[in-house]
Amino acid sequence: MPCTAFADRSAAGQLLAAELDGLADRRPIVFGLPRCGVPVAYEVAQHLGAPLDVALVRTVRADDELLATVMEGDPPTIRIERDVPVARELIADAVDELEKRLQLYRGSSRPMSPAGRTVIVVDQAITSGHAVAGAIELLRQAGARSIVVAAPVASDPGVARLALLAERVVALRRVPHCAACPMSARSSGTMPTGDRSPTTRRSAISKRRANSSAADELLAVADRRGAA
Repeated sequence: MPCTAFADRSAAGQLLAAELDGLADRRPIVFGLPRCGVPVAYEVAQHLGAPLDVALVRTVRADDELLATVMEGDPPTIRIERDVPVARELIADAVDELEKRLQLYRGSSRPMSPAGRTVIVVDQAITSGHAVAGAIELLRQAGARSIVVAAPVASDPGVARLALLAERVVALRRVPHCAACPMSARSSGTMPTGDRSPTTRRSAISKRRANSSAADELLAVADRRGAA
């Protein structure tokens, strides 16, 4: 499937969702990786009738080498790769960015619990797979029973890495190298753009358990963050 088949992230998410139909009966929770993975995850969640949340992970890298992974939590979990020196400033920057995303996407609300559930981790594209691997570790520690990874585009090395960690890796298109297949910068043809307002800075997920409008709020945060 050529890259140009994806008009935007929303269209890619709709195509990806159709490949995940068989998971609907397992009542999964969909977790998107901000920012670009959220519009894709939104379409998957809508198609499956599943709740949507985010998995917040930051990686610290030098070129293609993973130095450390920072995962959300109180306090955040910091995993430094063995025998790899990492400047404290780089870790501090990653923690600071993670905290900013926590405030933006979650506010004061707690993450949705994956304990005992099937979860689908969605990103826009899987290159090295390091960030998704961090999300898998995060959700596994929180008690997820089964984890499926999905993305419109994935590299062979990324799929190989994640296949060892997840029940299944679903990709509409595989590429041989870690260079991600280009995707449109637009996440949705209908979402408004513009500067982030105080309204969108509120907890985007605080009402997610009440009705599907919470998923719309989460998508709006990702979309507005992309336009900022």
